[in-house]
Amino acid sequence: MAAEFEWDDGNLPKLALRGVRPEDVEHVFWNRPRWIPNKKAATAEWLMDGHDSGGRRLLVGVLWVDQAEGVLRAITARELRR
Repeated sequence: MAAEFEWDDGNLPKLALRGVRPEDVEHVFWNRPRWIPNKKAATAEWLMDGHDSGGRRLLVGVLWVDQAEGVLRAITARELRR
């Protein structure tokens, strides 16, 4: 199970372009998202589909940085309109 996220200059600007903050991604994670294996040939291994603390529905592409230590890396995100 994941315990933390890895944030740096590689993923923070990409999320910011979509209006998503690290806190938003972490709220999606803690709000028990639906986990979807990413079937596209992309960097993200999994997609988290869930809501942030404000109720906004986000789809977040993540990969495991260190599965043994529970470290995830969010590499992309977008808001899903209802």
